[in-house]
Amino acid sequence: MVSYPNTWARGPLTDVANAYLDFLQTINWKNETYMGGIQEGKNKFLSNAWLKACGPKNKYHKTHLASPNAARIMESGEKSPMIWEHVVPKQEHIQSVCENLAISGDLTIDTVIELLEKYWVTATVLKTEDELLSRFKMPNDWDRLDIFVRYKSAGISLIENPFFTS
Repeated sequence: MVSYPNTWARGPLTDVANAYLDFLQTINWKNETYMGGIQEGKNKFLSNAWLKACGPKNKYHKTHLASPNAARIMESGEKSPMIWEHVVPKQEHIQSVCENLAISGDLTIDTVIELLEKYWVTATVLKTEDELLSRFKMPNDWDRLDIFVRYKSAGISLIENPFFTS
């Protein structure tokens, strides 16, 4: 399994963090109809902002990591169903935390950057590999340090994505 140093190429993280802070601070959190209308966009904002900030390449080339099988497929140009996956599910560990702080008026750029630096790690995996992962949450006994625990439990190794550049 690849290591995860803080010096790892993080891409346009600051631009995404600033855009996310701007977005969350403009939401009318008290209007239920409004909230219903933006629900899908709110859930996809971080991923879409990342994809846009990383430039005009294939979305699977914009992940930090890849399984060796997915990397081989990308390098060969073959077609195989792949998944753009969050190593740490963003809903619980980034999105909900930021939204709750935005609602209370306490969200800062430092908090957004800290959470993204800690938990914003993406991987390209084959669809068959993705089906082995626990969905949408880390294990109950997660130590909040080993971000690869879901992959280890599923027997999926990850390497640096050969196409990702910051």
